[in-house]
Amino acid sequence: SKIIEEGLQSNIIEVNEDNLQIASQMYLIASDYANALPHALELAEISDSGDAWDSVGYIHYVMANYDDAAEAFRAAVDKGNLSERSDTLIFLARALLELDDFDGARSAARQAADAGDADDRQSANQYLTFIESTEQRFNIIEQRKQESIDFYESYPPLLN
Repeated sequence: SKIIEEGLQSNIIEVNEDNLQIASQMYLIASDYANALPHALELAEISDSGDAWDSVGYIHYVMANYDDAAEAFRAAVDKGNLSERSDTLIFLARALLELDDFDGARSAARQAADAGDADDRQSANQYLTFIESTEQRFNIIEQRKQESIDFYESYPPLLN
C-alpha cells in the first residue's frame, strides 16, 4: 500500500479505476480503513459500477460510521451494475439496523431476498428474523426506561 500510495502521489502510477481499486484494496488488506477510504471514494466517483460505492459503504460500516455506510450502500444500489446486489442490500440492512431504523432494515433485507439466489433468500430471511428480535428487545428496553423515569419522577426531591 505504501508503494502504490507513493506512486499515485508522485504521478508515477496513473490515477485510474484499476489503480485506485488496487490502492484501496491494499489498505483494506492491511485493515487500514481510514487510508482506504479516500481512494475508495475517488474510485466511486469515476466508476460506472455501484461496486465502488459498495466498497465505500463497507469501509464506513467497519469504521462504525453507520450513517455514511447506509448512504454509500444506497448510492451503490442506485448506481446499479452491482456484482452482488443482494449482499449490498444486506449490508444496507445491517447499517440501518445499527441506526435503529427497523423499517428501513426490513425493507432492505426483503429486497436482498428478492435480488438473490436461494442461499441469499435464506440469509435475508434469517436476517429479517434477527431484525424483528432486535426491534422487540429495543422496544422492551425503551419501555423499561420510560417506566423507570416515570417511577422516579413521582418521588419528591431528597434535598430541600
